[in-house]
Amino acid sequence: CSLCAPGFYGDAVNLKNCQACICDETGTDHCESFSGRCVCKPNVIGEKCDRCEVEHYGFQSGRGCVPCECAEASESDQCDDVTGQCKCKPGATGRSCDRCAGGYWNYTSGGCVSCGCKSEYSLGFGCNALTGQCECLQGVIGEKCDQCPRRW
Repeated sequence: CSLCAPGFYGDAVNLKNCQACICDETGTDHCESFSGRCVCKPNVIGEKCDRCEVEHYGFQSGRGCVPCECAEASESDQCDDVTGQCKCKPGATGRSCDRCAGGYWNYTSGGCVSCGCKSEYSLGFGCNALTGQCECLQGVIGEKCDQCPRRW
């Protein structure tokens, strides 16, 4: 054999000094047969290919890491190392914090605003995600369902 076995490196012919590679198997594509240098899977870093690049997740998948893709209503561009869940600002939701949660509206980089619907006069706590208009019971008006129409 002219090469060291897979997972080993060195000179198998002249020096006969094959040694085990020290690469993390999960993050390594292969170990170079002569130098022992670890060649990492996509978006994996470290001398031993033992972690994801910043703003990436999914190391344990064994397929490399993928971008977090956190949206503007996320606390940062870094997400959970395992799930990819971004940390959302108040009222925002979704894996990437890309929309308003139920009961919130007006999506911005600061998060979302509570609908503030008057529960006793509305059909729940939700509102239109763009306008903030609550869905009022019959005979009740106002953005927050907090007004009665004028009677003549």
